[in-house]
Amino acid sequence: MEHRWSKRKNLSLPVLIFEHKLPIAAAYSGNVSAGGIYLECGPTNWRINEFLEIEFHDHVGQIRLPGMVIHRSQRGFGLMFSELQSKSRTTLNRILSAYENPQISCSVS
Repeated sequence: MEHRWSKRKNLSLPVLIFEHKLPIAAAYSGNVSAGGIYLECGPTNWRINEFLEIEFHDHVGQIRLPGMVIHRSQRGFGLMFSELQSKSRTTLNRILSAYENPQISCSVS
C-alpha cells in the first residue's frame, strides 16, 4: 500500500542532479508532488537512502531541493524531499500549481 502526503503531477521538466553540491547528472521529471519526485534518467548507481539535491526551473521559478533516494528502477529513481525551507516549499507549490492546479492534500491514503 502506498502512503502519500500529496498528489502526484505528471510533469516533464529538465532536472540537474547534484551530489556534494556539484552537478553530476541530468534527468527529466516523470512526476512531481509536494513530497517528492520521480526522475527519468535510466539505471543509476545511487543507493537507497542516499542524499542528493536536484534543481529545476521553468517560467514560474527556479528551485534546488534536497532529498533522499527511496526507490530505483531501470527507468530512473524516486527522491523524497527532505527539510524544505519555507521559500523552497512556496516555490515548489507555485510550480505545481502552474500545471493545472493539482490538489495537494495532507492525508494518508
